[in-house]
Formats: sequence, structure tokens, C-alpha cells
Amino acid sequence: VADTLACGMRPVTVSSDLLKPGGYGRLRQYLDILAEAMRKATAHSLPELAQSRSPLAINPALENLVGYAAAILGRDSRYHKDHVLCASVKTERPLPRFDCAAAPCMSACPAEQQIPRYMDAVARGRFGLAWQIITATNPFPNMQGMACHQPCRSRCTRANCDTPLLIREIKRFVAEKMAWVSPEPPAKPVGKRVAVIGAGPDGLSCARFLADQGVEVTLYESKPAPGGMAGDAIPAFRLSGTNLRRDIDAVLKRGVRLHEQTAVDTTLFARLLEEYDAVHVAVGAQESLPLGIPGEKAEGVLDQLSFLSAVRRGLAVGIGSHVIVIGAGNSAMDCARTARRLVGPDGDVTIAYRRTRREMPADSEERTAALAEGIRLVELCAPEAVLQENGHVSGLLCRRMRLEPEPHGGRARPVATEETVTLAADTVIVSIGQRVRADFLPAGVRLGTPGTCRTSHPKIFAGGDAVRGAATLIDAVGDGRRAAACILESLGLPVQTDPLPPDDRRPDLDGLRIRQATRVMGLPLPERLPEERLDFDLSVRTMTEEEAMAEAQRCLQCDLVCNVCTTVCPNRANVALLAPAMEHPVQVAARNGDGVQIQTLSNRRLEQCYQIVNIADLCNECGNCATFCPSSGAPYRDKPRVHLSRASFDEAPDGYHLASSTRLEGRRSGKPFSLTEEPGGFVYRSGELAVHLDGDTFCAREVVLPQGVGEVSLGNAVEAATLFRLLSRREPFAVSNKPR
Repeated sequence: VADTLACGMRPVTVSSDLLKPGGYGRLRQYLDILAEAMRKATAHSLPELAQSRSPLAINPALENLVGYAAAILGRDSRYHKDHVLCASVKTERPLPRFDCAAAPCMSACPAEQQIPRYMDAVARGRFGLAWQIITATNPFPNMQGMACHQPCRSRCTRANCDTPLLIREIKRFVAEKMAWVSPEPPAKPVGKRVAVIGAGPDGLSCARFLADQGVEVTLYESKPAPGGMAGDAIPAFRLSGTNLRRDIDAVLKRGVRLHEQTAVDTTLFARLLEEYDAVHVAVGAQESLPLGIPGEKAEGVLDQLSFLSAVRRGLAVGIGSHVIVIGAGNSAMDCARTARRLVGPDGDVTIAYRRTRREMPADSEERTAALAEGIRLVELCAPEAVLQENGHVSGLLCRRMRLEPEPHGGRARPVATEETVTLAADTVIVSIGQRVRADFLPAGVRLGTPGTCRTSHPKIFAGGDAVRGAATLIDAVGDGRRAAACILESLGLPVQTDPLPPDDRRPDLDGLRIRQATRVMGLPLPERLPEERLDFDLSVRTMTEEEAMAEAQRCLQCDLVCNVCTTVCPNRANVALLAPAMEHPVQVAARNGDGVQIQTLSNRRLEQCYQIVNIADLCNECGNCATFCPSSGAPYRDKPRVHLSRASFDEAPDGYHLASSTRLEGRRSGKPFSLTEEPGGFVYRSGELAVHLDGDTFCAREVVLPQGVGEVSLGNAVEAATLFRLLSRREPFAVSNKPR
């Protein structure tokens, strides 16, 4: 703001910023920034501020504008973006009527990490507590602290006002800070045995959570060492062997047995199925897909997995100095960046891709890193044949493509043109995908769908790549934990992982509201300069303690308090009501002969300190709250709609209206109902039932069902009683004798 005003531009329009999370509260920060700039310049007016920045200029405002424009348009400007990391923080989580605050980073994490909790612990310097929270649901803090693709960060609500948190880097800091912690000893045996096929992230994760409950686990790994793709394909400049081994050892020292270089065939699998109580199939996608074009058998054509594995193990790969990588996923970026380090300063690496950079499936961080390291991208280029001389690669013949938009959305479709192009090369690395081979499974066994872990056979479970196809490390870690839970349940054992330590967070509610409205730009990724990192040392360094704590302090603790919809509503139609914890039963009433039986199915507790309602009189349903709500819902539509005036209520098919200080009226799909406060409780009446609720517990004391109604849920009555408690003595909802 101060920079803009120093350029003589005013008034400054900030409506687009005020309609983002934090909203009107950010006006205070604008004023603070301007006041500090004026103080430093010893300026008492805006012209004096402009003059202080260009003291010798005839037109200081214009001089400032020229310099400011150059700064913000430069590649080093924070306004310059090659990509948008977080187009939206919305998730697939439904929006509930009450207790809706939930951190979208947690919703996006396949391992269900309690991210805000360990951010809070790090911010307070309680690194041991952060370690406990992380490892309760993730056995690979070192691996995930270096190589996770961070679906959590792409949903960080900080992205709506400044920059998303460096969640992965904070996890890495904690893992290295707590490297001295000894692994847990083996648990007391419970007499059950499980075989796990594949010692990658899925298999090791499953083994860890089973071993924690006393299950005897044996891993069968076809390779010389455990770790799967993490240990055999991810380049050393992204994941160090020392850190990965630390995670693996922590699993094995829990009493897990490991058979290396043991490929499972149909005979061995049948024996495992007979000797063990359950078998978990955790094989990875270890076979590269072929190109299917002429010349791909030529010398100098390598597949991604063989290439990355050989380099990781320190073996000679014999690539030339002019390398083409075919593909645009994360593995292709790993291949290209690895080859760039091998070809030397006089060599070159090119990525050939049939779409454009915008459509590349690789993570934006990996894509940006590859291009920064001098790797060339040839877009709209589909391989048609590998050219060769004397049996060795000499180039790649490609067909030029053009993109046609898909009529129903999705990525644009590449369509061939008449034009071809030849790219010179002495090495071609194919990285267009991977597939799973699990030919040891009995005929007819179906592996199910991602996330379920169960198969058509009661003793066989599966996860990771075996079910998903080639997937991510964190997907595999999460699948391993879910598979362990399924196996424990099938064996009749308690289903639990490491218990989380008690949540000792005590949020400062006023302080959180200020933080939500304050823009604080985060730290950049602590990576080495591109020209300095063309080796196999780690390209990203570990954060310092001060950096990690400062970055963690930016976390907005969205699982405790959200209220985003209240700050982005231009009409202030969404209201956050400070609420006490309330327990209530989940009950149904069913006709039983001549009477009515009330059955309690469970008990629920509203725990969050704020509950959201929508004031229908003020809402014009613009949808801005739906845009920024980190759920799949729309607060203006999904939250209880309260009408302040009788006129607004009478025109609406749904909603609530406080008709008097003791009576709440409502309408649901056009059907009316009411709740009346009486001594000791409430009476709820609708076309389906009449119910007397206890005033303290909301338990039904008496239910009357009309003729023809057999069974009905009491949830609507409890919701009405809950809302009455929230609204009846609070402005602007409270009813007085004054005309409304």
C-alpha cells in the first residue's frame, strides 16, 4: 500500500482483497504499513512520502512508479508466478451443519496427519511433542520430510492471502531434530501372524502399525534392500539414504522380520496364505511402460526405473551427453534432473512432451526445479520413432501436436498435425508410466478400490500401487496404515495406531482472528541455487530452528477456528456465534404397538467454540463464501438459515425465525415446524411428530407420532433446540418488544 501511494496512485482500490479470507480486518494492516513507512521517511503527507523515495526527481511519484513497476514485473518479484500452487483450497469433505471447522491440509493428507497440531508444537518449541504427533500416523517422517509431494500444502488456507506453509520442510526439521530418539521396542505378542509382500512405503507402514499391536509381521522383498521406489528410484539429491534408512530401521526394530531378494511366486504365495493369518499385497509399480514405437530397442534407450535405480546404487549407466526424456510426470523430472547432473556442463537434457507445460502432471516444484537447472522443454511433441545409426540412438522423430479442448472439461487433448521434427540425441530415457505385476495372486481374486484395502478373499489385503496403479509415497503410507486397521479388525484385535498425545492447544480466539486477517509472507523453499546444485548432494537444506518456528507460527489452526465464510461475505450475512460445548443424543422414535419407543443410537458433542449461521435477510447468495469455504459445501446454502424478519421468513421455503422469546419457527422444504420453550424443556411439533425434549440434555422424554408414521429421526428437533440455545439471547436474533 505504501509503495502504491508513493507512486501517486490513489485512491487505492482493495475490494478484491477484502473479499478474500481475513477481509475487512486487513484494513488495519494497510494502515499499520503506511504509518510505518511514513515514520521511516519522516513524512507528514503523501507527497512528502513520494519525495523521500526520489529526492532529486522533478516528478518523484512518476520516478517511483517506473522503479516500482520494474520491481514487481521482475522474475524475482513475489508477484511473478510460473504456476498457481493452490487454485482452490476446497476439498471433498462435506460441510456439516455444526462443528464445521476442519483444516483442509488434513483433509488432503492421505496419511491423515494432524498438521495444525504439530505446527503449533513446533511454533512453541516443543519438538518432542511434534515428533509424537507426526509419527502417530506416519512411520516415515524422514522420507516424507524430503520427498513428499505435499497434497497438504496445495490446500493450505494461507494461499488465499499470502503463501502456503512449508509443511514438508517443517516435518523434515522435526525428523532431523529428533534423530536421537530410539525406536520403540517390540510389543507383547498377541499370537497372530501376517505376511506382507513388498517392503516399500505401503508394506513397511502396514508392518509398523501391525507390529505396534503385537502382531508378528514378516516382510518379503524381491530387491536387495527395503524401501521400494523411495530407496531405489528417488534421486539422492532429493532423499538421502541415511534419512530413509532411519525410518526403515525404526520399523524393523519393532520386531518385524525381513526377507530380502525373495520374489513371491504362486507357490510361495499359496504357502504364505496357508501359514499366516493374513497376507497384505504391497507390491509397487516396478515395470516401466514401453513406448510402442519403432527403434525403442536400440542401444541407448533406457527405461526410467532401470536408469534411476542404477544411479541410486552408484552403478554406471553409460548415458551420452545429449539426452532426451520422454514424459512429464514426477519420475520424468527425476530422470531429467539426474541426467543433467551426469552429462556435465557441455551436455544437454531435453524433455519431450506431447502437451504444454501447463498440462504437465509433474508437481510444480519439480517442474520448476528442472527448468531452473537448464533442462529444455519441447512442447507439443509426440515421439514417433527412435532414430539410430549402427544400432545406437541418434535422435528422436516427433510429430508436432496441437491441443483441442475437451468438450466436458479436463486436460486438453493432443491432436497430430502434418509437421514433424527431429531431435538429436545419443540417449533416450522413457518415462511414460509404470505398471504392477502381481501374477502370484490366485485366479479370481479382485483387489478392490483405492482406500478399501480389502479384496474378494477374506485373508488377502492390498494397498498402494497394487490397487491404485503407480501412485505417490504418501498414498502408499496411508494405505499401509488403513490396511493394518482392516487386518486387525479381521483378526478380532483392537483397531488403533499409536495414541496421539492429548491436545493441549488453548487458542487465543481474538488473536486467531487478527492472524487470519494479517498477511505474513512465508519463507521461500530453502534450496541451493540452480547453478550450485548440479551434484547429488541434497538440493534443499533443512530449516534452522528459528526458520521452522517462524514458519510454523504462520499456521492459522483451521481445525480449531475457521470462520472464513464470515470474513469473505460482503454483506456480513454469515455469522460466527461463540458457543459452549453441548452434548446431545442421536435418537429415533418408532411405533411399538399402541405406544412409541425412543431409541438412543449414539451421543454426539458439539465441541467447537464457534458455530456458523446464515442471516437470510442479508444474504444475496453471491457464492463468495462457497468459493473460499475449505469444504465441498456452500455455507449460504448448507448452514442453518435464520430470518430476522417475518417477511423474509414467509417468502422462504427453508429456514428459522425467532417468533418470540420462547418460540422458534421453521420451515423445511416448505413444511412448517416449531419449537417452544417450556419450564424444564422444549416442545417440538411438525407434521411428522410432537416431541418433548429435556432442557439440559435434549433427550426425548415423550414422542407422539401421527397415524401412518412408523419411525422418525429426532435430529430435526435437536437441531432446532440447539439453534434456540444459540440465538435466543443474542443480538441481532433476540426478540424484544420493539417492532422488527
